[in-house]
Amino acid sequence: MSGPPRARPTGGALQWPVPAPRSSAWPRWPQPSSPPASPAPKAETSTITVIHGIPGNDIGLNNALSVDVEVNGACALTGFVYQEISPRLELPAGTYDIAVKLSDGNCGGPTAIDAPGVAVPGGINATIIAHLDGDGAPTASVFVNNLSPVADGQARVAVHHVATAPTVDIDVFPSSDGAWGRIGWPSHPALEIDDVANPDQAVADVPATDFVVDISPAGAYNPVYSMPVNLEEDTYYAVYAVGNLAKGGFALLVDAQPLS
Repeated sequence: MSGPPRARPTGGALQWPVPAPRSSAWPRWPQPSSPPASPAPKAETSTITVIHGIPGNDIGLNNALSVDVEVNGACALTGFVYQEISPRLELPAGTYDIAVKLSDGNCGGPTAIDAPGVAVPGGINATIIAHLDGDGAPTASVFVNNLSPVADGQARVAVHHVATAPTVDIDVFPSSDGAWGRIGWPSHPALEIDDVANPDQAVADVPATDFVVDISPAGAYNPVYSMPVNLEEDTYYAVYAVGNLAKGGFALLVDAQPLS
């Protein structure tokens, strides 16, 4: 058997800047190419998922940190709380004014983030996640989801470090119920991702079975957090490490989507 795939982390695709207090520029995708002068084609849509990855306790607020999200003046999400994953949002290519507000259930609360002129190209599947940076300050990142097909019996795992934590190593091992068992564990993980810093990501295709995701300080296998995951064939699993382990808000959030 060949050795495990080794995925090198990369920075968060289309990464957001660290926001200034109470206001921030949201991420800007590359502008779509200019349309023909006439006739104007129908706008191509993109599929966008929004994830709330900021525990309120870590910034001195209620841990749920309920917010409302307003898009072009319309209330798109209300009562959106920590660890919640939105439904898939179909957005035509274009420019959007987005505001995140402390929730009153009707997008009438104080504005926490004001983001005018967010350009969304057509034809992508992407996730916007609000999270903490390495120093514990609120920020956000955008990750494009690769939903292209995989080989038979495979799944795709994308791991994202968006937590207040130092550089880590991430190991994905077959669990005791998996087809491989735990022979040789921890010497031979199915996937090793070394030196992952906030907001890095790494993506790899692995057999569809039961796994355990372990997070350790970089350079040593000494897990500080573990989570079992069950991987189904032809499915994309985006795993997000969020929160602050030292303050008790740390968690792994998993968002699954079918592959093309």
